[in-house]
Amino acid sequence: MKYSKMYSVDRVYNLLENFTDEEKAKELFEKYLLSEQINNSTDETKTKIVFKGITKNEVISQIARHALVYSCVGFNESYNQDFVNFKNNLKEKNIEYDKVIDYLLDNKEELRKIIKGFVEQRYNKIYQHRMNTGYKDEEVKRYIMSLDSCGKSDYKPSVIGRIHNLLLNNNRYDVFTNNQINIMHKKYSLGKELYASIDRGNGYLSQEDGVIIDNHPDNKRFKLIAVADGDSSRKHGEHASNYVLKKLTKWFEGLDPNYYNNPNELRILLIKKLEELNVELLCNEMDNATTIAVALIGNVKTVISTVGDTRIYQIKDNKVISETKDDSYVQRLCDRGLVNPQNAMFHKANNYVDELLGLVKKDSLFINNTIIIDNDYDNLLILSDGVTKIVNNEKIEKIMADEDIDKVTEKIIDVAVTEDAILEDSDNWCNRVNKAGQSNVTAAMYVKRR
Repeated sequence: MKYSKMYSVDRVYNLLENFTDEEKAKELFEKYLLSEQINNSTDETKTKIVFKGITKNEVISQIARHALVYSCVGFNESYNQDFVNFKNNLKEKNIEYDKVIDYLLDNKEELRKIIKGFVEQRYNKIYQHRMNTGYKDEEVKRYIMSLDSCGKSDYKPSVIGRIHNLLLNNNRYDVFTNNQINIMHKKYSLGKELYASIDRGNGYLSQEDGVIIDNHPDNKRFKLIAVADGDSSRKHGEHASNYVLKKLTKWFEGLDPNYYNNPNELRILLIKKLEELNVELLCNEMDNATTIAVALIGNVKTVISTVGDTRIYQIKDNKVISETKDDSYVQRLCDRGLVNPQNAMFHKANNYVDELLGLVKKDSLFINNTIIIDNDYDNLLILSDGVTKIVNNEKIEKIMADEDIDKVTEKIIDVAVTEDAILEDSDNWCNRVNKAGQSNVTAAMYVKRR
């Protein structure tokens, strides 16, 4: 097998999946190779971008090669029979070794079957087997040798790599491939309006924070920002945060773009989605839960919602204004006037969170915590609790004043992991020092167009 060609097919499919979702990727992959009409113009454009630099014949040759190899392997999966039928048809019809691609192009139904089998076997986690070269059928070997030499082109993997780097949301890629769970530190940007930075903190910590910044596929001014912080007291907190961000992103990208101008309906839909995610986490067996802070930026309004202690701020005239309240024990003390809000970040009980997505038992929380605000801010900022326990509003305002806008999230994260927060006049209920980098830290920001 010529690795570079197989690599190119893998890269094409994986890139297509990141432009769309898994089921849509399968559909577009098949329709493009079968020269069938792709109904949505956006999907058609994305598909052409993905296949740029590689011919259909090259892809089909490697799919045919895969089918022939697995026609000689004794798996029981039902799609393997289509591979066997393909091999037998080539032999029975005496198809010449260099005419396999022509044969498939003339027999679309047979091509469709082996495309489906190929996608299912290579990209479905349940059936994901690597190529097995231990076949003994001499005639199959000759077909495969011919397919290996089929359609030599100037395709270079770097072509798709450049498209990937320039056009693909790398933040989205890390979320959908679960890469964010393993990240020590990373900065993301999407255009000149969306920025995010994430850091694991001290090296012994697992990465339970997650962040997504995204544009709607049919309206780039319609935006999603969300930060989730998995519950570290549970076995799979990092998976909860990643799962929720992935689900929210797919939901957002599937919204009618007209919701950009309809914040009231958008609020209702967001409440419903958060309720669904809460039930999904409650009902699974992974023992996981997470905070969530999400902002949907529309035309003149922004819909925001939080569960837990991940916060959303607006920045206006360089002043930081909190738009959300923590679902926490210390927040209740502040509301009752028992704790000075300025000292709340130092309170010894500041880790006690009342509500987490996956544990919420009252639907009214989602209704009460999901609000609509005017887009009269300069910037919108979302911070995980690893930041807000170290970096107060005054420090954020100083960073906003001193740093270039594209460096703000990086500077906030840097302060959160390197500079201890100190309370001069502590009492029995407060820590004098909050040590930097004791938690995962994440900052995401929307910069409004001028």
